[in-house]
Amino acid sequence: MKITQKINPKMFREYDLRGVFGVDINEDVSYTIGKSFGTYIQNMGEDTTIIGHDNRNSSPTINKALIQGIIDTGINVISLGLVTTPMYYFARKHYNLNTGIMITASHNPKDDNGFKIAFSILGNAYGKYIEEFRDFTLKGDFKSGNGNITKVDIKEKYLDHICNGIKLGDRKIKVVYDCGKEERRPVGHTFTDKEGEFVFGPLCPDKQYALQIWVNDTKKIKICTKCHHEGKCLKGDKMKCNCFLDEKDDEKKDDCRECK
Repeated sequence: MKITQKINPKMFREYDLRGVFGVDINEDVSYTIGKSFGTYIQNMGEDTTIIGHDNRNSSPTINKALIQGIIDTGINVISLGLVTTPMYYFARKHYNLNTGIMITASHNPKDDNGFKIAFSILGNAYGKYIEEFRDFTLKGDFKSGNGNITKVDIKEKYLDHICNGIKLGDRKIKVVYDCGKEERRPVGHTFTDKEGEFVFGPLCPDKQYALQIWVNDTKKIKICTKCHHEGKCLKGDKMKCNCFLDEKDDEKKDDCRECK
């Protein structure tokens, strides 16, 4: 890993940094972003930050390089490992930290990845704050130092926070939990195929599974015939289904069942 000047300025978008792994983002780019971020927040008086990453195949590589870049500026890192983005948000607040980075490309295709960056208690940077960080990064004037890494598992604290924060009283409600993305594994069941494709699938009350699977840009949907749960609520243009495949006969259905 080394500092590189080959950074695509178009990665720096309105609300985050995004690019294609192997094209825009690699170990050197991630290390350089880490060096820049560590220097940037040191200039703001910070000495500790927090980092988490999603389940994409490229995320562990990016995470390792990013953290190395940060600690090489003298900033200490709390490393969350694989977490959901809400778990990262919770952890940053729990440890009372102003800054942090979540490595994720949200619902973008699997080859994409990126960084949600926080420079202050206000949360994720946007607009002019990302533009300023872009300009700072491209100048390449970074600090050197020796920070420390502290690995933590935030899962139990996160679950306790959720459970203790919900008071339903005598009200009884039925909930279908969408545990589609693999990074939701820390807080529920999950499904993924052998190639690391995203698999979306809520667990229905009948213990049968409704799956939406993308393979080679072709949508293959299986919907539980008992609960008839559909996938229109999934984010992203590619992830909206307007018809169904019956899980028994795989025949295309034109009726939208529950979502009429």
